[in-house]
Amino acid sequence: MIDAVTNSISSILAFISSNQLSLIFIGIILLLSTSGLVVVTTFKIMGIKLPQAADSDDKRYGIIFGKCENIIIYILILLEGYTALALIFTGKAIVRNEDKEKLSVFHLAGTMINTAYSILIAFLFKYLIGKLTAFK
Repeated sequence: MIDAVTNSISSILAFISSNQLSLIFIGIILLLSTSGLVVVTTFKIMGIKLPQAADSDDKRYGIIFGKCENIIIYILILLEGYTALALIFTGKAIVRNEDKEKLSVFHLAGTMINTAYSILIAFLFKYLIGKLTAFK
């Protein structure tokens, strides 16, 4: 099993230059470091007061889930797995069902802002990676 995974990763990396790989990681770092700020700033601009998490664990789980959401969306866009993006919304519906009953509009808006931002960054870096390929 480990050999199959290693072989798969090696075959994928064989098609990617070091510059492209660097750009992919820069995109991930940019996305992870700015997505929370974008969501919070968007809420503030719209005049929506952010609800307080019931406890610090709830807040941490929300941040972790959002960051995982960012990475999955970014990777799926780069791999052109657009239909697989439905996994994000399905997973969010299952995991946060209890919270959604209390703050449904807040969670939906946060998910939409986070998803839109992730898609925007992913397409920007997909474009930049394509430009690198053109210069080979």
